[in-house]
Amino acid sequence: MQIEIEPQPYSSVQADALVTYVFDTDKKVDGVLGEIDRAMNGRLASLAASGELTGKSLELILVHFPAGLAAQRLLLV
Repeated sequence: MQIEIEPQPYSSVQADALVTYVFDTDKKVDGVLGEIDRAMNGRLASLAASGELTGKSLELILVHFPAGLAAQRLLLV
């Protein structure tokens, strides 16, 4: 496993998986997740609005080949 830290937009990170957090708050798609959502044309906000993305404890959502991101997968924890 190789872990690298580089200052660059999240949408341009080329990796097998990009992992980020989601908090159980009223505004789930905010901060880092908001930046990723903008790159994905609002798809994460749609998941939050549908109730699929809740930010509850122990919830994981894996998105394969997320449109707008260079990463192969997006893991929302």
